[in-house]
Amino acid sequence: MKGALPYLFVVVAVVVGLLTLGGGDPHRYHQSHGLMGHETNEVLPAHRYPAGVVRETYQMAAEVSEVIDQLFCYCFCSDHSGHKCLLTCFTNDHFSNCSICIN
Repeated sequence: MKGALPYLFVVVAVVVGLLTLGGGDPHRYHQSHGLMGHETNEVLPAHRYPAGVVRETYQMAAEVSEVIDQLFCYCFCSDHSGHKCLLTCFTNDHFSNCSICIN
């Protein structure tokens, strides 16, 4: 898990950086409309994926699910896939196939 820790910092840094950008804040919109903080599905087990970034990130998502349940996903999956929040990306295979989420 030590090797995965830098990836967690990168994910958090990217999310925080995106939240501080100017312009409209979709995060506030989703929060005010009750779309965040209510994911009821479980994060998929990390062992479903080959060793690497995707597997490590699914593992980290499971460990900090209550935190990412409060975050907006900037691939706008709420619009095209009906996701509630960033956590939803980890309750299915979305994260593993989305270049925005992975990067």
